[in-house]
Amino acid sequence: MSEHSYPGSRWWKFDFHNHTPASLDYRGDKGISPRQWLQNYRDAGIQCVAVTDHNTGEWIDRLKAALAELRQEDQAWEEFFLFPGMELSCSGDVHLKVILDPSKKSADIEAIRGCVKYQGTPGNSDGVTRLSVADVIAEIHQAGGIACAAHIDQPKGLLTAMDSHHTLQQLYPILDAVEVIDPNAACVQQRKSELDHLAWVLGSDSHKPKEIGRGFTWVKMSTPNLEGLRLALLDPESAICRSDQEPSEPQPLPAQWIISVTLENMHLRRNGQGPLHLPFNPAYNAVIGGRGSGK
Repeated sequence: MSEHSYPGSRWWKFDFHNHTPASLDYRGDKGISPRQWLQNYRDAGIQCVAVTDHNTGEWIDRLKAALAELRQEDQAWEEFFLFPGMELSCSGDVHLKVILDPSKKSADIEAIRGCVKYQGTPGNSDGVTRLSVADVIAEIHQAGGIACAAHIDQPKGLLTAMDSHHTLQQLYPILDAVEVIDPNAACVQQRKSELDHLAWVLGSDSHKPKEIGRGFTWVKMSTPNLEGLRLALLDPESAICRSDQEPSEPQPLPAQWIISVTLENMHLRRNGQGPLHLPFNPAYNAVIGGRGSGK
């Protein structure tokens, strides 16, 4: 049994911010294959990747096709997940990340870019959306996505590009997460009380292979999908842990644990149903039943 094939939630190593050659400022080998791009992340131990090129989803379908091939060749790739996304350059020159469910495609990303009326070059950040940041977030939510403010304490981040207290107060309640590069940055500390209710995530913002893994976030969920991610972001105290807080897995697997229990010849088990197989979680399991039910 694989270490990740048990039921229940566990910690997944998630990179919330990275780039492929679809971003014009990619500084690695622009001829890199989608397979090698994926392999570089897996070699770094990353399990979930939000692909966030500048204002484009061009590489999403290529990466998904390559991942499907890799999964056919090696079952271990079943534990690697791609989340289609995009780093949008919004009105006011604020960068905002879109994250969609792994089932989505390049066309879904391009549809969002069209809805928010981005006026620049796909793959570049030479333009901005016609819609305001608040309206862009509304469009992302309308498409079923997650809206995360990118590198809020860095250039083109929410706290550095927008100095209007009133505007920021309008955005905090509708954001799903914020990417904080330096928690000790003055702009973060000044607004810490306003940001505390939000999940603070971290990504590598990698533009070349050697930058992969320099920042990531542990996310606690069962199956890596958008709903699992959304629930984790709603409960950051127990389901989100940044790599600058904990570089190793927050709750590593025990050296020994009971994988499963199989019960046979049960009197109350209907004929033909066969043995009852109960897979266990390595952290916590509960057996619930009424009095006399055979717990």
